[in-house]
Amino acid sequence: DTDNRTNALIYLAVCAGDDDTTAAMLDTLSRFGYRAAFFFDPSQLAGRDDLLRRIVSGGHRVGFIQTEQNGASALEEGNDLLRRCTGTTTRMVLMETKAELPAGFTAYTATISAENLGKTASARARQIQKRIEKSRGSVKLLLGGDRTSASALAALCTQLQENGAGVRAANEVVCG
Repeated sequence: DTDNRTNALIYLAVCAGDDDTTAAMLDTLSRFGYRAAFFFDPSQLAGRDDLLRRIVSGGHRVGFIQTEQNGASALEEGNDLLRRCTGTTTRMVLMETKAELPAGFTAYTATISAENLGKTASARARQIQKRIEKSRGSVKLLLGGDRTSASALAALCTQLQENGAGVRAANEVVCG
């Protein structure tokens, strides 16, 4: 196959992990000039002001993860904290439940979820690249916030850059 996916458009999203792993991912993205959306459980935002400010000031997006334990009120409380900390809000939600999406929010649905692909960073990066090559049109890629994904991100960014792929942060427009 000679198609190297030049001009592929990747909308990148990450389930935010611990602060150190998320910071490592931000460092990698910065080196390549790429942006991503970072999804957080709204109940885990408190005390992460510096990280949230770094994400937003770096041109990245923030989204929320809706679980069985948090509903519409948690999303609004998360937006209140996000507004106080960064001056921004979000309407993007990664749904981990069958619950109805609250009014005014939009669901992010990945076309490639890489959280469980490959046990090592190099295997994960290869599996992601293979799936991108097989896809048609733009790709909504979701990475986990674990150390394996953080390590795979550097190799993946190198491959995407070599293939001429565009990488943008997932946003409300591409949700759904």
